[in-house]
Amino acid sequence: MKGCVAVLLLLALAGTVSSWHWQIHVIIYLIARNAILPFSEVDEREKYVKNKVSEFCKRRIGEITGGSKKEQKKGEEQEQKTKKDKKDKKDRKDKTKKILTPEEQAKKDAALELYKKVKEQVDKEAETEKINRRKFYVDNVVNGGIQQGFRILDYLDDLASQGRFKYYLEKVEKETNEELNIKDILSHPIGMAGWPDHVSIKDPCGFKYEQRSHYYDQTYNKDGSNTEVLNPFFNVITTLEDAYKTLVLYNGPGDEISERKAHMLSYLIHMMGDIHQPFHMITRCESKCLICDNGGNGFFIEGKSSGSRKYNCLHQLWGHAMLYFHDTRGVHEFLVRYRQDAEKVINEFHGARLGEGFKITELKALADDMFKSARDMYDRLEKEKDFEKFLKENPIGTAFKNLKGTPPTPSPAYIEKALEASKFLIVTAGYSLSSLLKEIYIANHPPSNP
Repeated sequence: MKGCVAVLLLLALAGTVSSWHWQIHVIIYLIARNAILPFSEVDEREKYVKNKVSEFCKRRIGEITGGSKKEQKKGEEQEQKTKKDKKDKKDRKDKTKKILTPEEQAKKDAALELYKKVKEQVDKEAETEKINRRKFYVDNVVNGGIQQGFRILDYLDDLASQGRFKYYLEKVEKETNEELNIKDILSHPIGMAGWPDHVSIKDPCGFKYEQRSHYYDQTYNKDGSNTEVLNPFFNVITTLEDAYKTLVLYNGPGDEISERKAHMLSYLIHMMGDIHQPFHMITRCESKCLICDNGGNGFFIEGKSSGSRKYNCLHQLWGHAMLYFHDTRGVHEFLVRYRQDAEKVINEFHGARLGEGFKITELKALADDMFKSARDMYDRLEKEKDFEKFLKENPIGTAFKNLKGTPPTPSPAYIEKALEASKFLIVTAGYSLSSLLKEIYIANHPPSNP
């Protein structure tokens, strides 16, 4: 049997390697970040910091340059004019001051008394509001809310910056001919979600995470024989477990530790997306020890493309989420449009925090659920009329160049069903990832005793 497994493994890894498109990995990471701290809070902080920096810069420029003599003189003249205007206004008020009758004075005193009572009530409400705000602050810090959210994101971004960007960027620059300005995007802390798709064999610190680390290949045997795992010792589950343990347990000073944790953070973020891609958990086989279709890479359909994205097989159809999200070029669009995509898909599920509370111990159960989903989506497509004939003429393992006839197009009903499932899994992946990131942060920054 070992020989069979070896043959199957070789065949399963020989085909085209595909994943969620790396852009979707970025969207999943953005969903996770929004679960840790809402985008609106991030915007408020950025706006506040920008204003403060602007004020500081203006003040420092004035202090350093001292301003021109003409500007200084103009400022002094304006100040003198303001003082004179205030004095003239006070003099006019004194001249026109009316002597009140006893009745008018009584009305004025009553109005002042009412004002004092109202002010006292307002001050009391303000104090209550202050107490409530303080309680809100404490509750949120304890429960991982706004203040802790800022700390978590700062921690993740600092860790990302400690990875060896230069190595990644040089490798990408040499190997990619895409028009997409991928170098700028991967150099951004959010872009670390895409690293593992561009460095697959060995990184500069000696970590070996090959193509198998993106998958948990369970065989779907059409003859009804038992399911086997083709990569039982090195797969997306073991990679996620290694990454999580490293980030939680591997502490201490030194650049080497920081770099290792930065790399493992990128794998954790990326692989949490991959384990929510159903066709990373399955490979369809005609029978034991025969050629498999590499998780749908060998299940051909009519090809389509949009910008830098294209598909001609079932795996890529799911990997691109039916081409639902933006295709972007350049780092500015990347930051703006992917956030729009993340917000859109979150809102489609009405803010439901799907997958929140996920634990690292649930990986195997999650992989099994994804296997069942992929099996169902295989079966659904095989039953469509156009595919029944095509699959009989082109059995599993038929190379694209040897296909008989043109691959059919999945029905609109199938595409709609698959798209809804993809969006659901993308949101779930984001919230599940946020739960793990919070645990990792707390492990590295345990709360102090009150």
